[in-house]
Amino acid sequence: MLALRRLLLGCMALAMFAAAPVHAAPLGTGFTYQGQLNQSGSPITGTAHFRFSLWDAASGGTQLGVNQIVANVLVTSGIFTVQLNAGGEFAATAFNGDARWLQIEVCTDAVCTSQTLLTPRQALTGTPYALQSSNSQFLTHIGGVGLRINPGTTTNVPGMLGNTSVSDLVLGSFLDGGVAHSFISTGYTSNTRKVSIGRASSSDPPTKTFEPLFTVVSNSGNVGVGTSTPEFPLSFPSVTGDKIALTADASGGHAGFGIQSNLMQIHTPNNLSSIGFGYGSSSSFTEKMRIEGSGNVGIGTALPNSKLDVRGDIRYGSAGDVFAAGGQENLRIVRGAINGCATGTIQSGSGFTLEPGCVAPTFTRTITFTTPFSSPPTVTATSISCPGCNTTFCEIVSVSTTQVKIIDYNRSDGGYAGGPLHFIAIGPR
Repeated sequence: MLALRRLLLGCMALAMFAAAPVHAAPLGTGFTYQGQLNQSGSPITGTAHFRFSLWDAASGGTQLGVNQIVANVLVTSGIFTVQLNAGGEFAATAFNGDARWLQIEVCTDAVCTSQTLLTPRQALTGTPYALQSSNSQFLTHIGGVGLRINPGTTTNVPGMLGNTSVSDLVLGSFLDGGVAHSFISTGYTSNTRKVSIGRASSSDPPTKTFEPLFTVVSNSGNVGVGTSTPEFPLSFPSVTGDKIALTADASGGHAGFGIQSNLMQIHTPNNLSSIGFGYGSSSSFTEKMRIEGSGNVGIGTALPNSKLDVRGDIRYGSAGDVFAAGGQENLRIVRGAINGCATGTIQSGSGFTLEPGCVAPTFTRTITFTTPFSSPPTVTATSISCPGCNTTFCEIVSVSTTQVKIIDYNRSDGGYAGGPLHFIAIGPR
């Protein structure tokens, strides 16, 4: 062993590598330490006993946990590999983010009755700190590597974010009422804090900068898509174009929301698609209103047959106190007022023309509908009192789809009057 001891006191180079664990297997607290043992530049082969300890300084300082003896270590062509801290020898909180150094001693026997200290202590790099949580796993797979964090039995213990500064990014998980809750924290929120997912800018190196594509402002809860300064719970950049796509069809069109100048758009992929309004879930939907891609609007019907198809009463007016006129037939109304034969002109109304003049002795008034009815309408007529006129009454002489002829009489003597009158014609379109 003295020869081995002198051999180990020669030129020694130590290198530490992280061994990849089996996919989806828990790492525990242990990590792999691999070193290279040379003498005068040549690798050695043999068996050695080591004692390892963990310290918080390169020299002096405080030891963390207890010593770990690893006996009968095979050294092949200068390479040896040991498993350290598998039983938590270096304490549960050894790797808390602070710098650590590994002290290595070579023992004369398997129980380390005497030992030789190898200097300097070896600084541990960041790989073992992945073991800070016993509920974390490195995952390796063909083409990639990842980190899995499993929540333990902790329920949102404040210590999980202990020693956090405003510039720290903390990733973790815990049990929240029995439900796994993962989180990303940007330190404490004394000021506006942000978490962004993005990419490098398209400018040439070395001027590339970070372009955030998705940003969460932590102290307000606002989320920005395409903007790093979200002002609302969900914000988009102030540029025109599509903002949200809900579904797509084979032609590449989609339903969604868009913005153009002074226009908010809600659109479907094509003119065969419709927009429905109602209540319930998507799979159990009760529709109350529909806008078809053709432009037809249905209220109370999913199959509107006109530009506006309403199934139910229609109210209007400042207080909704007026009902729209309705009937079983598709009716239209033509009304108007005409003066006496002496003038022979239309006083009010539209949708008709008046045959000028009156022919004695009956002074018949002939009214022609600008748009004919589909069948003869129902017509009523009433005389309009005028100065110097006797009280009169009207008679409908004939009615057709295109015309109505009206005569008025003096009530006192039954003579033809030819005075002013008004009428209403109601019939099918």
